[in-house]
Amino acid sequence: MENQRLHNKRRRRILWTIFYTLVFLAILGMALVAANQLVIRSLPVGQVALTTDKKTYTLGDQVNFTITNNLSATVYIANRCPQEPLNVFRLDTTQTWQRIHDTAASGSCGQENRQIAIAPGQASTGSYAYWPNLFNKTGYYLIEATVSGLSAQPYAEFAVVLPPPPIVSIKLSPSTINVNGSSTISWTVTNNATACTASGDWSGAKTPSGGSQVLSGLSPAGTYHYNLSCTNTGGTGYLNGIALSVQNPPPAVTNTGGSVSSGGSSSSGYRSEVISAIYNSSRNNGSTDLGTIDIQYSSTTIYVTGVSPVSTCTYSGGGSGTSVQVSFSCGGNAYTTTISFSNGVPTAVTRRQDN
Repeated sequence: MENQRLHNKRRRRILWTIFYTLVFLAILGMALVAANQLVIRSLPVGQVALTTDKKTYTLGDQVNFTITNNLSATVYIANRCPQEPLNVFRLDTTQTWQRIHDTAASGSCGQENRQIAIAPGQASTGSYAYWPNLFNKTGYYLIEATVSGLSAQPYAEFAVVLPPPPIVSIKLSPSTINVNGSSTISWTVTNNATACTASGDWSGAKTPSGGSQVLSGLSPAGTYHYNLSCTNTGGTGYLNGIALSVQNPPPAVTNTGGSVSSGGSSSSGYRSEVISAIYNSSRNNGSTDLGTIDIQYSSTTIYVTGVSPVSTCTYSGGGSGTSVQVSFSCGGNAYTTTISFSNGVPTAVTRRQDN
């Protein structure tokens, strides 16, 4: 009987111990929930902002981000280098965000702090320069910061797209030369081309960032065509068929004593003449001597064979045709002398370009 009473007493003691333990655990749980609610209230959603410098990046661009703390307390972001900063996700083909990873090269992290502290009202910037494999595919991405106490973590979304194909342009200077003369071909390429290939009357790989090349020794006379195609990850850009005209020079003229109305000489159907380039001003009743232009001409074509500007001028232009132009630059003023046929004789007219 006594044993039974002792057994019941021990049993009641154990039950009371379990009861008080359960009560203590319940009170502790309620306290933790209340404390967590207080922390959440102290860090309201939206007051820590995560932004990227672009909404759309071209494949190969560096992604940069900024975390701004608008709270009244310092927040801390873990620095997990050599693992990538923040949490990075890519939208897969099933429209599900999949977390992705990359590891920085050895030595990239240096002596960095393992916690990035952002004071109230301050911002911290970062980039993915050391993690080039994270965004090496086109698609949609999301980066997310982890801030203790926030019910919804700050994040930013952006897209990575292919670049537009290269845009190619070519220029020839001059675009008309004599046989065995020379011309400079120059090209420019946009949109980060990775390779360029020439075809037509030139060939081989060309510098994708742009460049120039002297074309010389071209023979026989005719039209030469130059094409250029350039590629990047977005496609191929073309420029086809820019043309260089190569012509036979006029035969040399020997003075045979014959004369024409302009005072030149003739041989084998060609005549030579020295044209004075003079600008006559109607404003101040004066004239400006620019220099002389040597020409040869047939009944249909005028050839510029030489230009001798005065010491204060420089010149450009020339060539051949039924009408030719030579431009003079003299002390900040620009003039153009046009030589064309008038009643079968070359006649020069000079104008100042601001007239």
